[in-house]
Amino acid sequence: VWDYFEVADNVVMMDSYEALDRTREAHDIAKRHRANLDAAATAAAAGGAFPPPPPPPADASPLGLFTGRAARCPSAPSVGAGGGKVAVRGLGRVSYGERELDLSCVEQLVHESQTRAIADALNGLALRCLQQDPRGQLDVPGLLAAVERSLDAHGLDALAPGDHRGSYARPRPVDLAAALNRLRGAVFARSPAAQAPPPPKRPAIAASPSAGC
Repeated sequence: VWDYFEVADNVVMMDSYEALDRTREAHDIAKRHRANLDAAATAAAAGGAFPPPPPPPADASPLGLFTGRAARCPSAPSVGAGGGKVAVRGLGRVSYGERELDLSCVEQLVHESQTRAIADALNGLALRCLQQDPRGQLDVPGLLAAVERSLDAHGLDALAPGDHRGSYARPRPVDLAAALNRLRGAVFARSPAAQAPPPPKRPAIAASPSAGC
């Protein structure tokens, strides 16, 4: 990847659906990498040992671009279907209120019972958990953990309280996260505790009130 950094005119990084210009940082990485390669080649030509690469910063990823990433906190109104109908139209397609939820690239789904459980988990159980967090500090891992706790405590009945359905297969947290990431119009705010600028505002879709998480 370093070779591409060196010749790239522009480098764009996507972060929470926001395009960020990282050209200068990428070129700096390429220069450091090139300097290390030149030093190694010089040492090898002189019969010496290859010098060890400099250690990365303690809080840096291998690319050095993803430090200090803030937690993503989903907005409850944007996660719900806005009181609209939620219907599974196939293994990878869900009519979600006024939106379409495309799960066709979530390859681990093998039966519509999984898709149905994911859709109802988003519009029901996950939405109730978010609505019970008035400060908006529940991030994606915390939301997935809350859903898991409810499913552990109440089983699949937690997806549709009072409506005993036999058409569910329990989704894994990674499946629910994949659906949440593919939900068009979902709004993710930065954690209030993180020192990072907020993402661009997007129109929110009103969600219907429901029971507790």
